[in-house]
Order: sequence, then C-alpha cells, then structure tokens
Amino acid sequence: MNKKQSLCSTRRKTLTEKATVSELVFKKILEESNVKFIFQKGFISGNGFYIVDFYIPKPFKIVIEIDGEYHNTTSQIEYDKRKDEYLKNRGFRVVRIKNNEVSSFCIENILKTK
Repeated sequence: MNKKQSLCSTRRKTLTEKATVSELVFKKILEESNVKFIFQKGFISGNGFYIVDFYIPKPFKIVIEIDGEYHNTTSQIEYDKRKDEYLKNRGFRVVRIKNNEVSSFCIENILKTK
C-alpha cells in the first residue's frame, strides 16, 4: 500500500468511527431499502484522494454526500466543486443531501432515475 492509499484508509476509518447522526440515519435508510452500498468509500486521484459518504455501485454508480453546515463555507464549497467534478468525469452521479433533509429522503427516487 502506498502513502496515498494508507492516508486514505486511515481517513476513511476516522470518518467511519466519527459518523454524524445524519450519516447513520441515512445508512439505516439504505440498509432497510436493501440497497448495496459502501460507506465512506475512498477514490484515489492524481494528487490525493477523495472520500465519499456513500457509494452505490453498478449499475447505478451513484455517490451520495450528506452535507452539514460546514459545506456552506467558501473553502468547502470550492473543495466540493472539485470533488464533484472529479467524480462526474469518472461517470458517477453525485447527489448532495443536507443534514435536515435526510429523514425525508426517498432513495427509491434516486435509483429510478439514471
């Protein structure tokens, strides 16, 4: 495992251990919907890595991000744009859900639209 992969793995573990309430609620929604997903999935990019909250693999190739208040800061908005662009350029559909929208989110609607 190279340094980038090791850092990504360590960061994924930390994010999993410190999952937010909204992330845990959404995880439960996915589990109850019998949707196959990976929680805190890492993607290695040329100059680093990105970690997404939820990755729903083929045939959907959907990335779901649960966004808290800090996603409203200028620096985080710019980072999220770069991350979304990276993922979209690789064929992923990116869905961002605000913390306060998690409990009313309907996963079936996302899986129906490709």
